[in-house]
Amino acid sequence: MRRRSRIQRNNQVFVSNQAPQFQIQLSHARRFAQAILKLLRFKKVVLSLTFVTDRVMSNLNQQFLNHSYVTDVLAFPVSQKLKVNRLQKSQRETQNQFLGEVVIAPNQAKVRSKEYEVSFSDELSRYICHGILHLAGFRDKTVAQTKKMRQKEDFLLTQLLKDRLGIISHGN
Repeated sequence: MRRRSRIQRNNQVFVSNQAPQFQIQLSHARRFAQAILKLLRFKKVVLSLTFVTDRVMSNLNQQFLNHSYVTDVLAFPVSQKLKVNRLQKSQRETQNQFLGEVVIAPNQAKVRSKEYEVSFSDELSRYICHGILHLAGFRDKTVAQTKKMRQKEDFLLTQLLKDRLGIISHGN
């Protein structure tokens, strides 16, 4: 009789909403993040996705980046070495790897969605994508990096938003 491994074979995403004024559909956000990870060819990684208030985001931005303002997305990678398909073969086959945490301020998505004339759900989806791309090694410190990252975001969002996978309730 063959034993079943306790190792999860798919990507796992744990989602938490610490911004109660926004009715975010956690199961939809989870599936959306899993779809991004799949398109990026991640296998057996664990991701934490947390929605927070502007106050919490501002505090995190100050604490970790020494920036005294609220931002839209922060990404905390566990390791710079863990990138797409870069794990040793033995690790890919046997271990789930914690990729990192993406923290999002939904209020910033609400403000920017009006500014950019897009839906709140689409802007929030972009933030999820943006955070995961940071964990995958993408940077946006230079104009060239920002352009490359935006192109990858646009490509992924085009692929995923065809299904109109909404991640907020209809009330927001």
